[in-house]
Amino acid sequence: MYEKTIKYFEADAYALNATGISIEEIGDGRAVCSLMPGEKHVNADGAVQGGAIYTLADFCFAVAANAGPIESAGSPDTVTLAADISYLRPARPGERLFAEAKRIKDGRRASFYEVKVFAGSDRERIIAACVINGVKKQQDSRRAAGPVKDLQNGERYGD
Repeated sequence: MYEKTIKYFEADAYALNATGISIEEIGDGRAVCSLMPGEKHVNADGAVQGGAIYTLADFCFAVAANAGPIESAGSPDTVTLAADISYLRPARPGERLFAEAKRIKDGRRASFYEVKVFAGSDRERIIAACVINGVKKQQDSRRAAGPVKDLQNGERYGD
């Protein structure tokens, strides 16, 4: 199940290839992804860089929020609008990190997900907690309305 979703996200060169994130589980409004941090993920202090942890959380959100639309319509419909992440303790290279994204609310235009990043199999050892607000992409119907005028300098775009 969720083969289309896995295939779709295999094309994410940054998350999968450069960073090394793996999809572990996908369910209705939820996902679990993992990352084995190595030396390329370490900051000057010897801890896993916050950006690597955020990338894991954001990618996990993307999988959870878009699995249904990819499976039913063949393409994702939700992107990150805003995210708030709190780093609770340092992560060290060599210890696998897991992110678990869970849907809190899914509305017509916006969605809200909670993502927790934890170390190893101990889900109580939370490394970071994140709330991500997603927005569903609109169809291109707005473009049919004509050019857009920049109110600051009066220029028109889309002619």
